[in-house]
Amino acid sequence: MPVNNCLFILSTPPHGSAVAQETLDVILMYAVFGVPVTLLFIGDGIFQLKKNQSTSPLQLKNFSAIFRAMKDYDIDNVYADESAMTARSIQLEDLLIDVTPLDMQRQRQLIESADLVFNLS
Repeated sequence: MPVNNCLFILSTPPHGSAVAQETLDVILMYAVFGVPVTLLFIGDGIFQLKKNQSTSPLQLKNFSAIFRAMKDYDIDNVYADESAMTARSIQLEDLLIDVTPLDMQRQRQLIESADLVFNLS
């Protein structure tokens, strides 16, 4: 059965473990092979999209530039949990890329409409 929509739910903060970066690697792999990819950032995963992150004090690689390359991989459907953004005082202009905020009901609809759902938290 062909996969028409693969949804990745990203809920981990960008630093402190390799989960966020490894998840991005998997997302790009799917996209390279032509699988339509949708992203949903929830909880502390919202911090992955924050502009002006500095990883030098942590001596970690800053992988935020990958998000700006998403369009090159035809990843255009990027969503964020609007309540998570509000709870963390994050505005749309604070983010590296354009996202569409979703309320809980619309998130459920997005999840239900996906052929595959990955929650790699």
